[in-house]
Amino acid sequence: LDSVGYGNEEFEYHVEFSNNGAQWTYADIEIRASLNQIITTSDPLLHTYSSEYLQALYQHDTTATITLPSSLADGDWYLGMIINTTNTTDADTSNNTVASNTTFAKNTRPSNDDCSDAIAIGLGDTSFDTSNASTDGDAHQECEVAGDGGVTGRDIWYTFESTSSGMLTISTCDQVDYDSDLVFYSGDCGSLDLVGCNDDGAGCSSYSSLLEVPVQQGQTYRLRVGGWNEYQFGSGLISISIDEAQEGDLDGDGDVDIADILLLIAGWGGDGSGGADLDGDGDVDVADMLILLANWS
Repeated sequence: LDSVGYGNEEFEYHVEFSNNGAQWTYADIEIRASLNQIITTSDPLLHTYSSEYLQALYQHDTTATITLPSSLADGDWYLGMIINTTNTTDADTSNNTVASNTTFAKNTRPSNDDCSDAIAIGLGDTSFDTSNASTDGDAHQECEVAGDGGVTGRDIWYTFESTSSGMLTISTCDQVDYDSDLVFYSGDCGSLDLVGCNDDGAGCSSYSSLLEVPVQQGQTYRLRVGGWNEYQFGSGLISISIDEAQEGDLDGDGDVDIADILLLIAGWGGDGSGGADLDGDGDVDVADMLILLANWS
């Protein structure tokens, strides 16, 4: 068994046992987790296995898969087995248990470990911990640093709904205890579009991160927080702030230009939920176009 296991994830175990008696028998094996090396039927049951027919003076071995239950408490456990036999009169039932010599640690993945389980994050500071996270996001060539292949390892996920257009700053700069990665997307899981990423922020120590990306009012984005590779994980703070764009700067790039006109036209006749209703009357129309043109830069 690996030294670390996680709830609802599979691992393999290998068992060897022998029938040293003169009679054939059936051997039913209970695989249990125990806080010590004294295995009892009150210990959490992980798996059962039946050898079916086991000949006399015969050795049996098998490899099986266990799904580690999420209900198993986090902590260090010994792996043990109880062997129950039938159709035999010479079995020593006082000596039918065995335990591993070492323990494994059972841990729980973060609740926002996967993109589909992203939790909401807003402006301000948010504490986080990626220690028990897995990796489910893609690598991006655009994000490659120091030959890492654009990987963001041991990632957790957030959703961010922007209440205004402007330049968003996301930072772990000098606020984490490991080499962090930040990746920012638009779209939904399975069809994400990369907006921006950062590994080592300018002026940040210990390979912490600083990312600036334009955002649009009313849009929901996904923030991925991880490490430089699979071996970089830890805890710290994420700080998020926004420098609001001037009126009419719908894409938040600091200029009111043709790109903003195209965004306004794309929302024409709608309710302005994408940020194009500049006068706040519930419609994207000529009045909004006039406001944009008045702020042309």
